[in-house]
Amino acid sequence: MTTLWTVDDLARRLGVTVRYVRRLIAERRVPFIKCGHYIRFDPDQIEQWIQQNRVEQDRPLATVTVTPFRGHGTRSTRSTVGAPRPTTKSSLR
Repeated sequence: MTTLWTVDDLARRLGVTVRYVRRLIAERRVPFIKCGHYIRFDPDQIEQWIQQNRVEQDRPLATVTVTPFRGHGTRSTRSTVGAPRPTTKSSLR
């Protein structure tokens, strides 16, 4: 006979929080055994449930080619450092 898992054990096995496991229980999305007010899980049923819910990759992922950024080409190449500011009427007051 196998040892039944607790909520903490299942959360550790799935790599999720205890809160998420309790949500799966409340939504009846995971097979569980109720012993009084205790919730337990059969490891064999959980492994089967994991296999049934596995999503297989149907095609390879697309490859992405990254090209270096060359800029927009619309900016002036002249430097404005040290250049005098244009004068306006508001700056002459």
